Amino acid sequence: MITASRASSDATCAMVNATARSCAISPSISRRAPISAQAPTESPAPTAADTSGVRRQVRAMFAHKDALAMYKAFYRDSSRRDMFKPLGRKKIEYADVFPLIYTMIRTARQESYSHIRHLLVDEMQDYTPVQYAVLRELFSCDMTILGDSNQSVNPFSSSSLPTIRSIFPEADSLELCKSYRSTIEITDFAQHISRNDKLVPIERHGPPPRITACADHRGRRSGS
Repeated sequence: MITASRASSDATCAMVNATARSCAISPSISRRAPISAQAPTESPAPTAADTSGVRRQVRAMFAHKDALAMYKAFYRDSSRRDMFKPLGRKKIEYADVFPLIYTMIRTARQESYSHIRHLLVDEMQDYTPVQYAVLRELFSCDMTILGDSNQSVNPFSSSSLPTIRSIFPEADSLELCKSYRSTIEITDFAQHISRNDKLVPIERHGPPPRITACADHRGRRSGS
């Protein structure tokens, strides 16, 4: 390729010299015309109106304008219509708060919490699976989650160790069964109310629990 280029270049030079000789009466013909150098034209920077216009066009490509509209549309289906009851134009029930937050996280850019190095979650039994899903999306750091599934405030939405394992399958799980809180007598009494066969009480004794009947004075104050 290099040799061919050189031969071609030599032939071109010979042709140019022959042309120059035949046009000796007009030496200006063989001179090259001056080339004016022009700087490339820069496109103007986009204005705020241009940015807003682009955003409007992008929003128009989606069927729902925001996460709340998408969330409401999900429950318009006849099979799910009774599961969502809005309280107002921009008011929802507490049960819908974290599902809506999860929808917002998955459909819009959110603030990063990468500066958090470790997250501690206490009373894990009072968090629902969707709340854990929100925590998982917001925080990428290591977590320590602890609690007692037998002490749930709301037994219908409580989380247990299998729930935690299903959401955080890569987590190391440790079940602590020894109780340091109460004496053996109190633990035995509590076992008759809410049994936990895995519980191992610490070897510490005390007086047995007493059941004391108390009068209800609320009825007397109301006049009944």
